[in-house]
Amino acid sequence: MKILIAEDDTISRKILQKTLEKWGYEVLTAADGLEAWDKFRSSDVRSVITDWMMPNLDGIELCRRIRGMDIAGLTYIILLTAKSEKQDLISGMNAGADDFLTKPFDRDELQVRVKAGERVLTLQNKLSSTIQELSEANQRMKADLDAAAQVQRNLLPVSLPQSPKFRAAWAFEPSQLVAGDMFNVFWLDEDQLGLYVLDVSGHGVQAALLAVTLNYMLNPYLGSFTLLRRKIPQPPYHEIIPPAEVAQMLNSRLPMNPKTNQYFTFLYGILDLQNYEFRFVQADHPSPIVSLRGTYPRELEGGGPPIGWFEEAVFAERTISLDPGSRVYLYSDGLTETFNQKREMYAKDRLIQQLHSHRDSPIEETVHAGLNDCLSWAGEKGPADDLTLLGLETGLVSDVK
Repeated sequence: MKILIAEDDTISRKILQKTLEKWGYEVLTAADGLEAWDKFRSSDVRSVITDWMMPNLDGIELCRRIRGMDIAGLTYIILLTAKSEKQDLISGMNAGADDFLTKPFDRDELQVRVKAGERVLTLQNKLSSTIQELSEANQRMKADLDAAAQVQRNLLPVSLPQSPKFRAAWAFEPSQLVAGDMFNVFWLDEDQLGLYVLDVSGHGVQAALLAVTLNYMLNPYLGSFTLLRRKIPQPPYHEIIPPAEVAQMLNSRLPMNPKTNQYFTFLYGILDLQNYEFRFVQADHPSPIVSLRGTYPRELEGGGPPIGWFEEAVFAERTISLDPGSRVYLYSDGLTETFNQKREMYAKDRLIQQLHSHRDSPIEETVHAGLNDCLSWAGEKGPADDLTLLGLETGLVSDVK
């Protein structure tokens, strides 16, 4: 270790130098504070022993200058002083001194204090190295999370299917880079439209991985891999799997892992565009909100346990007949369970009121207004869970060809 001695007394300076060199340290010397300041800036010294009273620049000012420098590591400073008053010691500590040595110094005491400084510097170097490694690891993980988030964003529907018979829109806000919510709207055939929202328990990467897996399992265009359609030998050579059976298959294939206790809630519905009949299955997911034309929005109560909880779980379907101009909203519980700064929950009633207040707006504006109202409710802290709101509006009779 290299030590800089700042001492205007020649005899004391040489005794300090010889003593430290005998103990194996590399030593630089300065006859006053200004010379010490120049040598400190031009060398890699990290330990300084300085007298308090010196010409040109005293030890207190030297401490202040060293502490004012932007250097990567810690500099350990021992202040030599004949002062022993409490206020003097406080002044030295405030200037940046780490330790004190009373003049005339004792060799054993000097050795103890220099060794203590050396241990502090060693620990500081190890800490700095660990912090650097952690910072680099954090940057790598951040890059990986950014990449994962981009993959997940790419799975969100870029453009929803549209038709004179219906119009769909969505609004989504993840609480973290990656999300446990997933949703989609898609054609099952020319007359039937599928839509779902699911919410994986927990947050972060673990929830996102399962959400991405489910996105692929619920993609109707992945041939034999999809759970939404199956092949049959006669035309049209495929049949649409009913919502309750889809939930049943998910439950059997994805039992809850006892080590992670991971599961998901699920709401999947099929809209028959020939008669506007909407049938859906609900697995512990928030109930869909429906607004028949000219009526106040209401919940469609369903039931069923979360996917993965019970091996022998039974999932039932519900069916409702819509009329032209009706709206159906699917959402995740992060929306209604968002708290404001007063710890008041956004709640289902507020969501329903918000959707009703925008009933005459286009469906796209309505869902974004609902999400934005929830974000405003959460305030600067933001929501603690992912927010998903999916809206579907049946076409008016005059629009349907």
